[in-house]
Amino acid sequence: MKNTLLSVLVLTIAVAGCRRTGEGGSSQPVAEAIVETLTITSTENGTVDAEEQVVIANELRWSVIIRDVVEEGTIVKDGELIIEFECKALEDAIDQKILELNSAELALEQAKKDLVMAEKQHAIYIEEGKNGLKNAEDVLERYDSQGGEREKSLTDADRLITMSEKTLKIEQERLDFKKTVNEDPNLEKPYSDSELESDELAVENLKNNLEKAEAAKKLLIKYDVPQQIRQLTTTVKEAKLTLEKAELSQEAELKWKAQEIASKETSLKQLQKQMEELREDEANLKVTAERAGLVLYNPGWKGDGLRIQIKEGEEIYPRQKLMEIPDMTTLRIRTMLFEALREYVTVAGGHKEHKVVEAEIEAYIGEAFKDLITRVATGTLPKEQFESEAIKIKTDGIIPKIKQTVIGGRMTKEQAKRFYERLNEQEAEVALQMGGTPAYIEIDWDELPDVSRAQTASGQPENQQGTQAIVVLDAFAQKRQIMGRIVESSPLPKNTGPEWLQTGTKAYDLYVAVDWEANGLIPGKNLRPGMGGKVTLILDEIENALTIPVLSVYNKKDKYFCMKLINGDPTETEITLGKMNESRVQVLSGLSKGDKVLLVAKADEGIKSETSEDEGDIPSGDTGIKEGV
Repeated sequence: MKNTLLSVLVLTIAVAGCRRTGEGGSSQPVAEAIVETLTITSTENGTVDAEEQVVIANELRWSVIIRDVVEEGTIVKDGELIIEFECKALEDAIDQKILELNSAELALEQAKKDLVMAEKQHAIYIEEGKNGLKNAEDVLERYDSQGGEREKSLTDADRLITMSEKTLKIEQERLDFKKTVNEDPNLEKPYSDSELESDELAVENLKNNLEKAEAAKKLLIKYDVPQQIRQLTTTVKEAKLTLEKAELSQEAELKWKAQEIASKETSLKQLQKQMEELREDEANLKVTAERAGLVLYNPGWKGDGLRIQIKEGEEIYPRQKLMEIPDMTTLRIRTMLFEALREYVTVAGGHKEHKVVEAEIEAYIGEAFKDLITRVATGTLPKEQFESEAIKIKTDGIIPKIKQTVIGGRMTKEQAKRFYERLNEQEAEVALQMGGTPAYIEIDWDELPDVSRAQTASGQPENQQGTQAIVVLDAFAQKRQIMGRIVESSPLPKNTGPEWLQTGTKAYDLYVAVDWEANGLIPGKNLRPGMGGKVTLILDEIENALTIPVLSVYNKKDKYFCMKLINGDPTETEITLGKMNESRVQVLSGLSKGDKVLLVAKADEGIKSETSEDEGDIPSGDTGIKEGV
């Protein structure tokens, strides 16, 4: 990088009072100390860049083959087809899923029919159980109720006893009568002894019958009736148990059948969801433009250091980046500024808070992975655990931080999505180059709140004007100057070179907004992303500054001098310096307006020996000038 705090480019080079002179015998060029407005500028390379762009990648979970693709540089309209893929594995998966869906639908239909049949069958079982219980209760009631069989059996027993008693009484009276008649001497025993014996035997039988009837009643009361009641009661209980079994069996089986239906419905829904995802993947085989823009190929890596070739027949793995479509309405200029000059730059409207958040998270990632790599390098952590530890950093640190920024309103959900996808793209490219597989982890964005816009960082006035910038694009023969203003700055400085170089020099990314159409430039036609040029920032303007050329100054022992012409002779004169640009430096003391100095001092007096006819050319060595001395 050619710009430093002590060496900045100027917008215009004014050669003031520089001439050759022969005074005092000197033939060296001289310059005059003049009072002017000293403009402090910084000029760096700039690139036309889109603030918003759509990244086109293989969003499917499948490897695909490019069937057709638009040419790079094509300006597409919203909804226009950009790239079309084909995927045999996806087609086979859809066919297989159709078969699984048909089977699941048939299984669900059969389960519903089984439930209906089970309900009918169990209705019959319950009806039979109810009838059995009613019959048992009726038999018990018929036996044990008033006028029932128990009472009838007791009545019959009483009747039998009564009849036995009456018959015995009659036969006994008849026997007694016959005996009385035989005892009368006048009657001369009309009844024979055998007849009397027969009657006595009959009476004895009747007594036995009476005893038997009475005993039978006692047995009936003591044993038969209770036993019958117990049997009938047990039958009722058994009937109740049978009914309860039928009811419980129905409830359990119907619940099981209903659960089976619910399970099959869940399986069917899962298959339907999987089919929807497959159909979405199928729809994503055709990628259309989300907005109008310019197609720019920006492929990722295959692995082994090879980039993807965007052409028909090329195989593309999941999540591999292919191209970008910049939003042509958001074109601006991206440039840089060394961190030592950052205090001189203002940003229109202040920083965007989500950029600050991104920088914080990126700083966290850098420190976390630096520590992880150190642990592996020192043997503290086995190499086999590197991937699991990297995943842990993402799940325990990066993802929670991103979620918290959305919940806290420091990022919108869309900003967080774009940032997270960019992190995953970077991780995927690094993993492919290293021969590994990126561990992509989904974030449930639906659980996060929708925030209309990210808040503005505190301490940044939203209505401030950005630093003025002058842009000159290389693509145009007439190097006309285009005016713009700084509208965005990266919140943290970044290394200006590759990490392995370790220069220690850092710079901020700056973004310049330009009214392109007012300058006769039409995005997408004569203005496209990637165009380069120069961006000059107007950092400061010092009015009524006494200045001399930078080449006139040299230092000795931390003091600054010039060769002032006194009576035509060069005389070493100590001076105090203020601010400077690449051609002229402000003199705070030691010179007056109109004083003449050598444009380039003598080498043996501490000045570099290189000379120049153009005071804007800077010697290759460091002049040692310090700003504000």
